[in-house]
Parts: sequence; C-alpha cells; structure tokens
Amino acid sequence: MVPVAPGGSEGTRVPPVAGVRGRGTRVAPVPGEEIDYAGIAAKVREQETVDDGIACLEGLKLRGKKPLKSDLIAIAKELGLTLPASVTLADAKRKLLHHAIGNRRKYDGLRP
Repeated sequence: MVPVAPGGSEGTRVPPVAGVRGRGTRVAPVPGEEIDYAGIAAKVREQETVDDGIACLEGLKLRGKKPLKSDLIAIAKELGLTLPASVTLADAKRKLLHHAIGNRRKYDGLRP
C-alpha cells in the first residue's frame, strides 16, 4: 500500500523525509551544542577493562540519546583509529574499545 499524503487523493505519494535512511535517522547537530569527542576519547582510554569501556559508552548521552555509529567513528578518529562506515554499531564499539584500552595497557607495560 502506497502512503497517502494528508488531504491527498489515493495516487498522491508522501514526499521522503530529509535525513531518513532505512530504519534509522540522521540527527543533525544542534547549533551551539558542540560534542567534545576528544574528551570522550580520553575518558574511554582511562577505562581499565573492555567491560568498563562498554559501560562508559552505554552511559553516554549525546543529543539526549545513546551514541550513534557516526559518533563512535568520530571518537575513533580522535583515537587515531579508522573505522569504515560499513561496520556495525556493535563492531564499532568493540574495535574502538580494544584499540583504546589494549594500546594503553600495552604501552603501560613498556614504561619504566
């Protein structure tokens, strides 16, 4: 069934909504609301375990919602990690945390 625009006839289609792709929506940044991805990256880097990192990411509220994949890609960019846009949200979290926490542990062991 084709969606009908309000007040339209049976053959009238509803115009596509800007920013809507598939199941999710893209959220445009609110003017004046800057997200400190570098601060979030530093906070993630400080976590002791991957489980603590997951809890840290789950507790974040950006724009009043949980972080989107684009937010995780921006955090990864701050950490010097490149995540492809095709990666799933769960894989993005896992790669981000293994990179941030694993490298910190590795280099902590090398310090005198």
